[in-house]
Amino acid sequence: MDAGAAVMTMRRRCLPSVPGLREERKRDLRFLGLIAAALGLLSVAGCATPTTYDWGDYEGSVYRLFTQRDGIDLAGETRRLSSQAEASAQRGRPVPPGVRAHIGYLCFLAGDTTAAAANFEAEKAAFPESAVFVDGMLGRLRK
Repeated sequence: MDAGAAVMTMRRRCLPSVPGLREERKRDLRFLGLIAAALGLLSVAGCATPTTYDWGDYEGSVYRLFTQRDGIDLAGETRRLSSQAEASAQRGRPVPPGVRAHIGYLCFLAGDTTAAAANFEAEKAAFPESAVFVDGMLGRLRK
């Protein structure tokens, strides 16, 4: 007797020959499939929760600054991020952490140290946990 025949013999001995058992098993598998699909949809729907901050093009601006350093339009990036920060404030949403510091850094690179210092101070006021970093930037700015 080969292994396949032995398995079939064991199944016949262990499983009772109940009429409709195969259909019941199919129904159970369909039910489990529906439950799995529902859980999958719920997990995807849970990922679409809104965030606290409106990040806008902040990440893109940081990426452009460090990958296209020579060809970046500093004034344009500063305007774009400043307008996004103002729009967030008008909608009653907080400006994301780091945005004001990044605007300050862009102003510094453009040579506007007064605007850079104002943005660094605004970052520190909005996010006190960034004080050590911002104070370091302000110290470098004043040198």
